This record gives sequence, C-alpha cells and structure tokens, in this order.
Amino acid sequence: MYLFILYLLLFVSLGCFGVGCFSKKELRYKARIVGYILFGFYWLLYTPHYFYIHDYFPMFLSGTAIIGFAFLAYNEYISLSLNEKNESMEFLAKLIFGAGVVYYVVDCIPVLSAFLIQLVTEQSVWFANLFFMDGVTTGSLNYLGNAQFVRTNFEEIYMEVMWGGKNVVNIVLACTGIQATVVDVFAVVATSSSIKRKFACIGLTIPVIYIVNAMRNAIVIYCTATNYSWFSGVTGFEFAHNFVGKVISFSTLFILTLLMFKILPDFYSKIIGIAELFKRVKNYRNGKSGSRKTITF
Repeated sequence: MYLFILYLLLFVSLGCFGVGCFSKKELRYKARIVGYILFGFYWLLYTPHYFYIHDYFPMFLSGTAIIGFAFLAYNEYISLSLNEKNESMEFLAKLIFGAGVVYYVVDCIPVLSAFLIQLVTEQSVWFANLFFMDGVTTGSLNYLGNAQFVRTNFEEIYMEVMWGGKNVVNIVLACTGIQATVVDVFAVVATSSSIKRKFACIGLTIPVIYIVNAMRNAIVIYCTATNYSWFSGVTGFEFAHNFVGKVISFSTLFILTLLMFKILPDFYSKIIGIAELFKRVKNYRNGKSGSRKTITF
C-alpha cells in the first residue's frame, strides 16, 4: 500500500509536469506548481526506505528535496503572477517530465529493468575480462519477489557477477547509467538549439556515458574480487565504489557538461538562468518584477 501511494504521487506529479509542458496560458504554471509540490512529497515519503537500508546521504537528500521543489514551485507562482515565461523554468519542467517518465517506467516495470541490468552486466564483465582479470562471468538474475510487469516491493532487482565460483558484486539498475543517460538526452531535447546540434551532442555524449559506466563497473568488479585498495581499513568494494567510481563519474560529468556548453550555447544560458532564480525571487518579493495579478486555482 505504501509503495502504491508513492507511485501514485510520482506519476500524478509527472502528469502535472506533462500538462505544464504542453498546455498554454495559466494552466501550464498551475499544473507545474502542483507537480513540484507532489514530487517533493514523493521524495519526502521515500526517505524512510533509505533509512531502512542505512544509506544516509541519499536519505538526507531525499528528506530535504521538498525544500528545493517548494522553491521551484514558488518560481512557477511568480511566472503565473507576472504572466512571465521564464526559459530556465520551462527547461527544468521539460527535463523533469521527459527524464522522469522514461526512468520511472523502466524502474516500475521489472522486466525492463532486468533487461537493462543484464545487458550492462554482460558488457561490464566483458570489460573486466578484457582489461583487468580472467574468468569473470555473469550469475543469476534476481527479481526478489517482484512480478515481471509490476514492481511489488522496494527490493533492488540485480544480476550477480561471479569470479572463482563466488559472487563478487551485484549489478542493480543504478549501476546501468540510466539516470545520467536520460538526464543527458532530455537536457539536450529541452533546449532550443537546432536539431543538428542536438543530434551531434547526443551522439557524442551518450556513447561516452555508456562506455565510462561499463568501465567503472569493471573497476568495481576487479577491486572487489581482489580486495584492491589504496587505504588500510577500506575494502576493495568501498575503495572502488565510493572513491574511484565517484571520481570517474563526477569527472566525466564535468567534462561532458563543458562539451554541452560548447555545442549547445542555449544549454549554458538555461543553467545560468537556474542559478539566477534566487535573484528572481528576491526581485519579486521587493516588487521589482513588474505588476502582479490576483491568482485563483
């Protein structure tokens, strides 16, 4: 029942973003205000799950996300009040809607998650055998009680990675790079750049994300299997997953963001506009943003 409530909040909020992206006039702003509020409550209610699995940093982010979404909802209220179309807010709404629908459909339908997990596991194992070690194989694919076409619990679907007859690591959906992929694609799509530039950007960034992610998984497999670490008291898995993997991921993100700035100047202006939302709120509260009108929902 709790999972059903979460998914109801999630998909109603995404539906609101969809209405907010494709409708006109006042409805677009009102729908997105509701969407941000519901999306914030979704993450707030998801927080106990992170506490249950002792993953405290995501728990903190999930618990405080509602503050950020309330801030964005207030910016939509400003747009409604002033009848002002803010391009960065339009960009964010399209990004959340597109990336959210694709990611959560895959996450909520176990057979889709399992297909992607198996594909990435097999290629990560191939990289591990090619560059680091021999004899790494894939193990069993586990749904952990979830039906094929609908998620029924919070358990992570995973595929085993085997070495020397032992389970080394488990690859889950978060290890597939799908989050970075869908965010990258819809961040590009949400810009106002030409189709040619959009295709060029996606064609350059998506292969890099996929290959780097598979290589990151291969490093985690190697370090975990051999317990390789630079620091005493830190296991090979912790070293590879929490240090090396994070460095690789954030370095790749930084480089690809610079590349996107170069190919899509419009993307740069959208990001700068997001950073200026705080100034926008301040100007509105100080009465420097033009005439206001009465709002009715």
